[in-house]
Amino acid sequence: MAALLAWLEPYKPLLDLILTLVIGGATIVIAVKQYRLEKIHERRELWDRRMAVYDAIYKFLSAVSRSGGPVGEVDAAAFDDATGEWRLELLFPAGTRTYVGEIRKKAHELWTTRALETSLPRGDAQVAQMAKRLAIVQWMEQERVGLKERFTAFLKLPGKDTG
Repeated sequence: MAALLAWLEPYKPLLDLILTLVIGGATIVIAVKQYRLEKIHERRELWDRRMAVYDAIYKFLSAVSRSGGPVGEVDAAAFDDATGEWRLELLFPAGTRTYVGEIRKKAHELWTTRALETSLPRGDAQVAQMAKRLAIVQWMEQERVGLKERFTAFLKLPGKDTG
């Protein structure tokens, strides 16, 4: 063993250099893999947040379509929470945020129309509010049907070929 160490003594600086390069290379490989893994993780988290918004909108529009009017407080609160301006800012481009804003405006208009409809005495004014409410419900049903097409670009599962 001592003879081997004596024989390797002149090559010690070279061996130190080689080991340093191997350890440095392994560190770079690990860092690159960690970076790629973190990017995939970030894209999946973004997808999860986008999917939660899509689900909330879809459930809200479905509930309105089924009931023909405003939904319960729990559903409305979930919709408001998922589609709040602060939540959409980093998730979607301006066009999609504007579209979700239209749905929120129609939802508010639906609640207002329903409140007016129930507070008015029977007659033409109440019928007019009912017709307005049904027009909003019909609009929401049409939007529910086309919702997936509007969100398709944002609902692709993240993977190697998506960025």
